[in-house]
Amino acid sequence: MAEPAEGLRVELRPVDSGLAALHQEVQKHRRTISLLDLAKVVMGSYDRYDLVFMKQENGPDLYHCKHGDGACFISRQEAVKHLWQSSWMPKYYESVEQEVEAPKGDFKAIAKCSLNNELVGPVNWHGYQSALMNLHRTKFASMPFEAFRSKIVTDKSEEAVQAWQEAVSKRTAWKPVREGASEVLLESPAAVEQDFESNHFEECYDVTDKVFVNGAVKKNHLSPGLWAHLIQLSGTTRRHPSMLIPNLCHGLARHHMPIFKWKGNHYTGPARPKAMEEGTVLSDSLMSIATWAANNPGKGVDAMLRELAPVPDPEKATEEEVAQATEKQQNLVRDLFWLSEQGYILVFSNNTVSRPKAVPAQAPSPKKAPKEKQKPEEKAPDVPVAEAAAPQEQKEDTPSSEAPAAREEPAEETDTTAEPAEAAAPPVEEELPAENVPETVAAKA
Repeated sequence: MAEPAEGLRVELRPVDSGLAALHQEVQKHRRTISLLDLAKVVMGSYDRYDLVFMKQENGPDLYHCKHGDGACFISRQEAVKHLWQSSWMPKYYESVEQEVEAPKGDFKAIAKCSLNNELVGPVNWHGYQSALMNLHRTKFASMPFEAFRSKIVTDKSEEAVQAWQEAVSKRTAWKPVREGASEVLLESPAAVEQDFESNHFEECYDVTDKVFVNGAVKKNHLSPGLWAHLIQLSGTTRRHPSMLIPNLCHGLARHHMPIFKWKGNHYTGPARPKAMEEGTVLSDSLMSIATWAANNPGKGVDAMLRELAPVPDPEKATEEEVAQATEKQQNLVRDLFWLSEQGYILVFSNNTVSRPKAVPAQAPSPKKAPKEKQKPEEKAPDVPVAEAAAPQEQKEDTPSSEAPAAREEPAEETDTTAEPAEAAAPPVEEELPAENVPETVAAKA
């Protein structure tokens, strides 16, 4: 097998139509599904996922066919040769059979392709190499030529020689279907490819940087390097399905499906789990289901119905009693659906039931009274008596140029003490003699 093509980034994503169908099933049956199990289901079949080829810097261009057959190639030559394997070739060319003279000579053995048993011709025939290359071009273009040539075998039977002579007595030519080319006759596959590239290539192919290809695409509809990417990435993801979970999350989010973790694993379902607070008031039927799920985690829905609404034996009970029990079970199922929609109950794909742990009801926290901040003008700083006399003495010895700085200090102390303590009351200020109070403090008071 060829090596994966370089210069490309390749991702594997679930098909969007499958996710849309999953969304409808989840909403219909209210089931919670593990994303790991969903990834295993997606990887169970090639048609359930797409490969996204994205061109990186200095990577090859991607030639994507517009006719919807999923063909994609990384070279213009491969895209042109795809014409012979396509189902849309008759839209552009009509084959014409021509009678020609059979080659003459003594032919003892005929070479034929072991892949499809098509006769190529005798090795000593002058047209052998041309016939071999035409067969490779029209039927096995995606296969390396050396590998194709190794599949050629020799048939020495007289029937093979006679069948080959009948086949080469007829030659196939092609006529373009487009207007104005009714008289053109293309006698070789090379001439057809040249005409197609000149007149129809842009009509049939998009040259792009990003292509979505379904995993079930045919091998001859991809370049060998792209096919190697498909086989390699599909095999790795099938062995490790958790690799698909991130792209599953992105795809489910586009359909507005909730994603959540439950016991360490990723799940999706009708709603995210929601714990029921203690004291929640619901109907008797709803509470009976919630209580049963809390006391019986991991048990199935069938067990819940048998315990909460047992159906009596028809041989020992009247039809009315059986009908009442059956109706009660139906009501329980409807209530279970409602609880699942709210997230109070999780019903998993294996029919087991779980309930998120209840949260104790929280008492409302008392509102704290707003703290009253004391205005700086109303609060005088606590100045000890011994320290109060010191500024007065320093003031007399301080030069006049430093006096403004001394007046700014009380304002800074007020800012740092502006935040009152929560419980302690403001201290009672001690009255100081007027002669011992600094001028700045006295002015402030």
